[in-house]
Parts: sequence; structure tokens; C-alpha cells
Amino acid sequence: MEKERKIRKLTVVALVVAVLGLTVAFAALSQTLTINGTASVDSASWDIHFANLTGPDIEGGAEAQGSPTLNATTISGLNMSVTKPGDSVTYYFDIVNAGTIDAVLNTDLKTNLFMNGYGNCTGTIGSSSNWEECKKYDFDGNSAINANDYSLILNFDYMIYDVDTNEKLTKNDIIEKGTTKHCKLVFAIKPESEYLSKEQRTFEDEITLEFVQE
Repeated sequence: MEKERKIRKLTVVALVVAVLGLTVAFAALSQTLTINGTASVDSASWDIHFANLTGPDIEGGAEAQGSPTLNATTISGLNMSVTKPGDSVTYYFDIVNAGTIDAVLNTDLKTNLFMNGYGNCTGTIGSSSNWEECKKYDFDGNSAINANDYSLILNFDYMIYDVDTNEKLTKNDIIEKGTTKHCKLVFAIKPESEYLSKEQRTFEDEITLEFVQE
């Protein structure tokens, strides 16, 4: 009996010593878990804009009047005229992403800058109240905006191109942060076309591109 009591006492003492050892070890460990250093988050900036407008370059019997200007991502004051195949007006400009966020083109340029305006004017006739703003899409000169005018749009090259690749700008194109895309705006009657306007085809236009964050 006496021997069993001694064994139990030794067992209790051993458990106490073990617990005290774990406590001391944990305390030592907890004191060493110290993280030194500093952290910072850079503020993002959004700065996408047009710059460096030059031109016009004129081909054939084309004409360009006035002095277009840039404001943010808008080109305003365009006044370009063409009449026959081979006539063209070209302006050059840059799309600059001076911010720290990639910019995504959110404007649907379709295949020709005429398309959006034509779509808004389809069905308009010369007696309509909005004829003054729609008559520029009357490419066949019959005082109505219809399917034949749509087919004649295909004779025009009215688009923005990437100068370096000669590819048309399209929706969802990315302008990476800190980069510049060199572009050209072309207004022309395609040289291979057989379209001959009944009058000088003049466009007084303003072009705005919308960009969003990726």
C-alpha cells in the first residue's frame, strides 16, 4: 500500500513538472512571435487622355477646315470634306494612360464611325424635324435615310487606327498603365470604291471615347 502511494505521488509530481515545462516553453515562444517592419498601400490614380494632335494630312481633293482641339478623351471641331475615291483626311493623336490603372475602351466603334449615327437616323425623311442632324447620312441624296445609305457607308473609311499595328480600335482594347497608344483618325472614300458623291461630303463632328477600369 505504501509503495502504491509513493508511485501516485511521483506520478502527480511528474505531471506538475510537465505542465510547468509546457507553460514556460509557451511563454518563451509567445515572446518571440514579434513581427517588425512597416507596410504601405500606394494610392491608385486614373489619368487617361488624348494628347499631341497633329495634321491634317490631305489626299486627293479632300479638305479640312478649322482647328480641332483635344479635351480629355474628346476630339472636337472636326470639319472634313471628301467627294471622290482617294480623297482622305488624316489626323494623328495619342491616347496616354498616365495613371496607375489599366484603362479599357468602352466605346463600340463598330467598323465605321458612321454606323452609330446612321442607326439613330434610319427612317428619317426630309420633312422630319430632325432632318438637319440626319441629312449627313443621306449618302444617295434621295432625302431619306434607308438601307441604300447603309450600303454606301461601306465606301467610306471613317475610323480610328492604332498607328503601330494599323488595326482598328475596338471595344475592350486595353491601354496599359504608363503607356501611350499612337493613333490616327481617318476620314476617306476608299480608293477602290466607285462611289462618287453628288456633292462635297462634309462632316462637322465630335468624337468621344469612353474608358473604364479593367
